[in-house]
Amino acid sequence: MKKHKFSTLERFVIWSHFGRTCQLCLEPIAFRDTTIDHLIPESLLDSPEQLKSALISFGLPMDFSINGFENWLPAHALCNQKKLKTVFRPSP
Repeated sequence: MKKHKFSTLERFVIWSHFGRTCQLCLEPIAFRDTTIDHLIPESLLDSPEQLKSALISFGLPMDFSINGFENWLPAHALCNQKKLKTVFRPSP
């Protein structure tokens, strides 16, 4: 699977939209330090059954775009590395 390469504009829009904070630790983040995390991991594109299970558990349609704005969050590099391929459990 080829990973999505984020443009500067995409990073800026996501960083601005989320109030210039890392959405994994909720601490402020400088734009230059911003990485983009996929809430539903991009790595699931290589595991169709796991992807399907994650989409169902979150009540998302099967055509949900892993590389769409709705799946991106700003994060510190270290926070993003700690999360890696974790799929969070949906909360009610």
